[in-house]
Amino acid sequence: MGGHQAAPRQGLGNGRAKALKDIASIVRHHHERFDGSGYPDGLAGDDIPLEARIISVADTFDALTSERPYRPVMSIADAEGELLRASGSQLDPNCVERFLKLLRSGKVSLKRRTQHVAEAVA
Repeated sequence: MGGHQAAPRQGLGNGRAKALKDIASIVRHHHERFDGSGYPDGLAGDDIPLEARIISVADTFDALTSERPYRPVMSIADAEGELLRASGSQLDPNCVERFLKLLRSGKVSLKRRTQHVAEAVA
């Protein structure tokens, strides 16, 4: 009787371990650059996990449109330009294209970000 109760726990444990391993890989590789000059492993292109490439675009946009001690907040339009400039070198061009499409369509919610950027740029 104890055997059938152990199986689901083992399966759940294995599922959690795999999910954590997948998340760890995404976090580990979100500083890789599409051209292979990033870190920690110097991965390039499709060798970088897709989720890490997506996070890299979102993280870059967030950094550009957030207040930093060393530079003022960048406008949304200027941040779009920076994403396009980094497309193909730092960032996956397909991820940049899709992010900008979602951003321009309003499917990316920027309510708080837009207010913050508008106040900082004004």
